[in-house]
Amino acid sequence: MVQTVLTVKTVLMVKTVPVQPEPQPDAPLLGIRKTLQKKSIRIAAAAVLAVLCAFGLVFWMGGAKTPVTAEQAKIWTYNKKENEANLCVLEVQGENVWLELEGSFNWGNPSVTVRAVRYTFPHIHAALEGLLGTSASDTSIAVSGTQLLTVQCADETRYYRDGQQEDVVTQEQGVFEKG
Repeated sequence: MVQTVLTVKTVLMVKTVPVQPEPQPDAPLLGIRKTLQKKSIRIAAAAVLAVLCAFGLVFWMGGAKTPVTAEQAKIWTYNKKENEANLCVLEVQGENVWLELEGSFNWGNPSVTVRAVRYTFPHIHAALEGLLGTSASDTSIAVSGTQLLTVQCADETRYYRDGQQEDVVTQEQGVFEKG
């Protein structure tokens, strides 16, 4: 006996049938999520910019100065001897008034110029000085008795040599006049 095996091959034909997907419950949330991410990036960038601006404003306010008049500065001079050198010391005694050195100080210079100023925001300036551990403001300056010390105020410019006032140039109507 001989056996015959018949094999039947079945061919399946696959046809794509369009199927409507089931509605995704979080599909609208994806759009909302992207929008919120964009907004949060913008908010973070705005916050960083605001912090930088605040720091810049604080440092600007800490250094903002206003010139003061000679009367407000309450200038006082005296001579003193230190290490056998005759010095002329000039002090400003007005409230929150400081001397700002113009250029750099050198004992060999024939003249030294300072400006009498008041910090526009003295409390912020003091806080910055304390925070940074610096004191860039002085209420007095000592120069050699031979150096000409020029003090610029809002209303006049005074000249001192050897502790004595030599000359005053006043400002009237925008023009400096020698007095």
